[in-house]
Amino acid sequence: MKKIIISSLLAILLCISSFSAITNAGNTQTIEFPPSAKENNQLFGYFMLDLYHKEILNHVQRYYKDKNVQGYGMPENDHSVFIRTTRNLDEDLENQFSYLLKVTLLPSYQNGTVVGKDTLYFAVEPSVLNTTKVPDGTNKIKLIKYEHEEVQNIR
Repeated sequence: MKKIIISSLLAILLCISSFSAITNAGNTQTIEFPPSAKENNQLFGYFMLDLYHKEILNHVQRYYKDKNVQGYGMPENDHSVFIRTTRNLDEDLENQFSYLLKVTLLPSYQNGTVVGKDTLYFAVEPSVLNTTKVPDGTNKIKLIKYEHEEVQNIR
């Protein structure tokens, strides 16, 4: 008898908590975004770097021919990541990719030693970014240009 009462009470508590979760889900919360364009641009840059991190790091390691280059930071200025459409560019790019992505970063070793200031230009197609089975001939991202600039040892 005690088991039935205890299980009934647990069932009632479970129903109450489920009901309160459903009613709380209907409440709308105000979600704040950074008010300044500078902050929004910086967050957008971090988002793009995170989104394409694997591809960026692969190209950086390939450029330096060194798998020990394991990370990168952003230069001090706000203009580290740019994006634009491929319209009115090379017709081949326009037919295969939606956007061009320009990323300026500071590749570094795990100990923090910066190896250069590099700017990478990619053609990207975000519509297939998370697709596991991409049709033949469809690219997610393509390196267009790699620029390297020597820097004083920054740590």
